[in-house]
Amino acid sequence: MKLLINTTEVLGGPYCQADDDLSDVQEYIKTEFEDFVDEGLKIGFGNFIYGSDSPDQVKEIAAGWNDGIRDVLAKQVNAMIAAPEKFALDSDASRDLYMAAKAADNRFSPWGEFGILHYNDCGWQLFEVVLNERTAKQIEDAPEDWAVVSLTVS
Repeated sequence: MKLLINTTEVLGGPYCQADDDLSDVQEYIKTEFEDFVDEGLKIGFGNFIYGSDSPDQVKEIAAGWNDGIRDVLAKQVNAMIAAPEKFALDSDASRDLYMAAKAADNRFSPWGEFGILHYNDCGWQLFEVVLNERTAKQIEDAPEDWAVVSLTVS
């Protein structure tokens, strides 16, 4: 999964390459995922791209975010259309199609390919998938407040 997260909301300021900041962000993500699913999840962390270190890269990822969701959905739909009589029901293929459609409908899943973790206008922590105009503008205006985290969930 690729997760966009507002690190300023977690840390009270931009990420500053301190060991405490990294462990705070990792622990925060784990807690939010466990609260969302309400069961023990194993989360493996991969690359972290911090806007405070690589603002242009974070902005580039955000700019292509929704196209990435569309591309995954198109790939899954095309796989089904190519050979509908061979498309296995109740299978990995049907699950992948379901997860892609769910993401396109802005329905977050810890087992999906995309996620956004930030506070909404009411101050509640929120998982989303589709990058809306307001959040995209926040990232464009202040990429140092954001990070892109690669992670696996099992």
